[in-house]
Amino acid sequence: IFLVLAAAAAFWLRDLEPLRQEMERRASAALDMPVTIGHAGIRFLPQPAIALDRIAIGHPAILSIGRLDVGADFVPLLSRRIENAAITISNTRLELPLPASVPLERLFASEGGSTRQAPPYEDRGQHDPLNTSGGTFAIVSVHTIALDDVQVASRGRELALTAESSLAGDLLSISRFTARSGKTALEASGQVSLAPRIAATID
Repeated sequence: IFLVLAAAAAFWLRDLEPLRQEMERRASAALDMPVTIGHAGIRFLPQPAIALDRIAIGHPAILSIGRLDVGADFVPLLSRRIENAAITISNTRLELPLPASVPLERLFASEGGSTRQAPPYEDRGQHDPLNTSGGTFAIVSVHTIALDDVQVASRGRELALTAESSLAGDLLSISRFTARSGKTALEASGQVSLAPRIAATID
């Protein structure tokens, strides 16, 4: 049964190239800077997921994401709906300080603590690759967010970050956060409220 379902999903989601291109376009417009995605694909084990590889933001890139995995419940994924998402960001590098031209508020800000909706698809007489059966390809809900091998570089120094967290509404609960630089390591946990303004409580 699993093989049949996997084959059906692979057929339904087989052509992700238009989706990759549209994600690039919308992200570039939202951030007002170039965004490129090297590859978009799907995997089924250990959990159905959309995998984005070689993401670069800015030119030259100020943020390079080697891999972005978005795991999701299987059935909604067939309709290109991501529910109970498990997001893992790995092999990533952020260059600091950010240039003055970088719209920092667009990189991290949200409206009312919720994810911004993508702008409407411009009607150019083309099929919207993010649209299926009258609906929109979207992340409906996020359950966990993890960082794996995230490097923050600034003036010749590097900080390695890993983290595990869960998101419930506007509350981000961090179960584990580790920052390492050379022989120095910092471990923490806590909660971050995302609305009406960002506020953190760290243990």
